Amino acid sequence: MTHREARYVSLRLQGISKKDAALKCVFTIWQAKSPSWIETPEMLEALAEMQGELVENALNAGLIDAAEIHDYLTEAIRADMRDIRNNDGSFKPQSEWPEIWGRMMEAGDCEIETLSERSHDGSTKYKAGGWDVAGTVTKVKLKCSSRVKMIELAMKHKAVNAMVEQKAGDTNILVITADKARQVASARKRLEKMLPAADAEIVE
Repeated sequence: MTHREARYVSLRLQGISKKDAALKCVFTIWQAKSPSWIETPEMLEALAEMQGELVENALNAGLIDAAEIHDYLTEAIRADMRDIRNNDGSFKPQSEWPEIWGRMMEAGDCEIETLSERSHDGSTKYKAGGWDVAGTVTKVKLKCSSRVKMIELAMKHKAVNAMVEQKAGDTNILVITADKARQVASARKRLEKMLPAADAEIVE
């Protein structure tokens, strides 16, 4: 493509109309009125390819990745119940809860129960009977994600690698978890301290 054609493709990618892009690239008014005369197959192919890349990049930017999943699991596992409860055991208003607790909620229900008491004048207010409404009690039930389940998911995460499963068909494979690897490294250091200087080299 020529420099002018490449600039036209660039302007079209920015959302500028065909006519305005043609005029900005110093095409004639007649050519700008009929852009199909200036759009070569090479220009159209380049435009379609770049538009596809822009869409793909936009989609990828909106997707979660492994790092984000790891951060969420870490924050959820470390979420403290004391952040959403008062000293007397009652719950704080949800507007005061840390954001992670809102993202951990899976289901919820709210029930309003009416409390009644015997009427002092022998009749129900506005109705016939012997009961008055003394107040209401709001019961809220919330279900949050299982912390045990989240710990299991975090242990399986590649960044943690605490649960390595042996693949079907594999034989004579030593499976070493992250915790076991730390134990081996610690034992190795203790062994190096116990060996004489001349025999300090450990064969793998």
